[in-house]
Amino acid sequence: MNQTPDIAIIGAGIAGLTAALRAREAGLSPAVFEKSRGPGGRLASKRTQDGTSVDMGAQFFTVRNPRFRALLADHDGDAAFGLWEATLWHENKEGEASSFHQALRYVGIPRMTAITRSLADGLPIQTETRITELTRTPGGWWLETDQGRHGPFSRVIITTPPEQARDLLPATVTASLELQNFRMLPCWGLALRFGEPLDLGFDGMQLAHESLGWVARNSSKPERGNPEWWVLHANSTWSETHRSADSSEVAAAMTTAFRQRFDVTQTVTDHLAHRWLYARPAAGPTPGFLSVADNSIGLCGDWLAGGRVEGAFESADALAAAWLGQP
Repeated sequence: MNQTPDIAIIGAGIAGLTAALRAREAGLSPAVFEKSRGPGGRLASKRTQDGTSVDMGAQFFTVRNPRFRALLADHDGDAAFGLWEATLWHENKEGEASSFHQALRYVGIPRMTAITRSLADGLPIQTETRITELTRTPGGWWLETDQGRHGPFSRVIITTPPEQARDLLPATVTASLELQNFRMLPCWGLALRFGEPLDLGFDGMQLAHESLGWVARNSSKPERGNPEWWVLHANSTWSETHRSADSSEVAAAMTTAFRQRFDVTQTVTDHLAHRWLYARPAAGPTPGFLSVADNSIGLCGDWLAGGRVEGAFESADALAAAWLGQP
């Protein structure tokens, strides 16, 4: 394997880690850059004051693609993820609840980030490094950061949302990829800890509510501990309207909505709020991945493949197959 990195990968979520692993399998030497303190992306968990954690991003994932299953088996094993055997409900526009569609749903153990941390094991990842711009010279692509520059690289894979990718790339590349056709929607997330259990009769519900889109009992997932934590996601419309609102105001509004919708009277003892600026892909094309003509810049992520966790894998897997000649 080459010692000098051949390919730069921006982002250490499922898409970025998949791309890095596929590149390494092809005999290349990838270099992964992540702006946060560790890998994760949408598989995000927040540590709490009681020593546990809550899943603030993706709540679960499916494993329908056999190549995704093989990747997880090779790098995660059985210890990093497992089935979430939950009672899940879906609410229609008339407010009637019915059982969620049947599927095997998985979660990371003991938190969602366990999956990406296992996938990242052994990969060269430079964390807390925010890429601000990509510039091209005759020798290749350079990654500009506030701490210096990295490169040159013959190829770069970008796994950020389209809005952030547009900020990184030259205008000519942005236009050639037609990035203006892609957009992400925001989502406010709120985790609430209650002093005693809530007996709501379900573990998660997708809602047709004026503000809430999803609520779930985080404590019902495997190895989450005993504290009664519930995770609330606002719907895209409400989140867009309150995009710039103060987090304390958002937390109060979402807590009130949750109490009123489910007649909750128990005391909240702690809470965490988080705004996802780029949470869900808006309606638009789903080409799987994007690549410039000379295969020197490629984009992949869940926003190019339907928005699911498994879609992030499939997007990166398809880009790797196109670039590296893998099946």
